[in-house]
Amino acid sequence: MSSRRILIVEDIALVAMDLALQAREAGWDVVGPANHIAAAQDLAAREPLDAALLDVQIGRDLITPVARALRARGVPIVFGSGLMACDQLPPDLQDAPCLDKPFTFEDVERALSSLVGAAPG
Repeated sequence: MSSRRILIVEDIALVAMDLALQAREAGWDVVGPANHIAAAQDLAAREPLDAALLDVQIGRDLITPVARALRARGVPIVFGSGLMACDQLPPDLQDAPCLDKPFTFEDVERALSSLVGAAPG
């Protein structure tokens, strides 16, 4: 069985590493993690992806351009937020699931299951 590919964008290195490890353990191939908007935009544009987990705010910037690029490609998105930043998302992105930190990859998979079906494994 082939695993799915998920882009992880998170600017806190320890959180990114933990989520990537959990994702791999759950049977996902991890793209990234990216910790800057430019790196995330590059990966979002060129990598085959089945889903994306995006921190709402990377540094001082909102993840909006990356999320819109992924949406244009039809990639399902789950947002993560450390400072209740979900309400900062523009209206066209507020329909995507948004998890408040701390969360586990199991929480991400539950959110994704309604968007892309059952997780691999």
